[in-house]
Amino acid sequence: MEIYEKEGLFARAKSLAPYFLEAVWSLRDHPRVKDLRGYGLLAGIEIDPQGAAAGVAGTKLQKSLFRNGLHAKITGDTAILSPQFIVEKGQIDEMIDIFRKTLDSGS
Repeated sequence: MEIYEKEGLFARAKSLAPYFLEAVWSLRDHPRVKDLRGYGLLAGIEIDPQGAAAGVAGTKLQKSLFRNGLHAKITGDTAILSPQFIVEKGQIDEMIDIFRKTLDSGS
């Protein structure tokens, strides 16, 4: 806890949260996005399973995201994004760009 406080990481995370959530919400227009939820630097992006059994589309998405350079925790068909408190705006932009391009590719 000392390091977090000394480095101002809690304040940094708090100041970046609106930017992060707005970036995540930019995915709301994508036809494969079923639901978005988030708080602070934590977001869930649920994708449409497209008729597949629960978790099948999520597993495929996780593999494709990883191949494209983004690691995301997947629960069922929901990707969980939670960047480190040292994240920068450019890295948030890159995360969302990779996510969108991966969805666009049908993965």
